[in-house]
Amino acid sequence: MKVIVYTSTDCSACRTVKEFLAMHHVPFEERSLREPQWLEELGETYGAYSAPSVIVDEQLVEGGLPAIAEAVGIEL
Repeated sequence: MKVIVYTSTDCSACRTVKEFLAMHHVPFEERSLREPQWLEELGETYGAYSAPSVIVDEQLVEGGLPAIAEAVGIEL
């Protein structure tokens, strides 16, 4: 399973998502939207332009922590 979290600076929701994944020992790659290449990739590939955006196995996960948990196999 590959998890990517697109983040922005001073984003409390981004911190929450990263802490949630780390707490449940889910490895992820963080990509900062301050980098133009990641912003472009997020928009062109997934049709999203906001942080946090979570990608699990090439699929954009929408719906907050419950949806992220389901996508990565965490039981709440």
